[in-house]
Amino acid sequence: GVALSIDPDTIDFGALMPGPVEYSKFFWVDNESDHPVDVSVAASPPFTTDSSIVTVEAWDMYTGEVSLDTSSLSPGIYNGMLSFDWCSGKTIDVTAIVTYPTAITLSSFTAIPKRKSVVLRWKTETEVDNFGFNIYRSESESGQYVKVNEKLISPKGYAIRGAKYKFTDKNVQGGKTYWYKLEDIDSIKGSTQHGPVKAEVNFKKKGKK
Repeated sequence: GVALSIDPDTIDFGALMPGPVEYSKFFWVDNESDHPVDVSVAASPPFTTDSSIVTVEAWDMYTGEVSLDTSSLSPGIYNGMLSFDWCSGKTIDVTAIVTYPTAITLSSFTAIPKRKSVVLRWKTETEVDNFGFNIYRSESESGQYVKVNEKLISPKGYAIRGAKYKFTDKNVQGGKTYWYKLEDIDSIKGSTQHGPVKAEVNFKKKGKK
């Protein structure tokens, strides 16, 4: 008979984003008799070849490619199996984790007292479908946080490039400690809060020593 085997027997696509994106992995056929590879493949749920979620192509007698189209896959963990009727029942287990990217990647968030105010600065590395930011303040770390900005702080970053931001809270009192949280709002995850960060305000009113 024809001596055929497949390497690897498991293809892990890892973490992927929802479509329209197509990802590809290669496999190799140990074709000792140089028998032409005629690809006929079946896929177990949730992957199906009929809907083109998974496609398999053999370029020659030794090399093939498995492609995964995530257009119709919702976020989740997927495990399927490809079976090759031309290869003595050999199979390839296919796994993938389809997940949305983090909408906002925040690299820093600080609150620094400056004279009679607190200056908040934050920096993003990426921003995906970001609508903007809000600042919330409390007088204790675990207390109730109240929004201090009147209007949504407009986004300046992009998916491939973040941005730097600054907001000044002028409605503060000397001798108090404030806690701040940063909220980002996006179309993917909705509202996400970061922090809190602490600022100790030490200025004194005129006439007091």
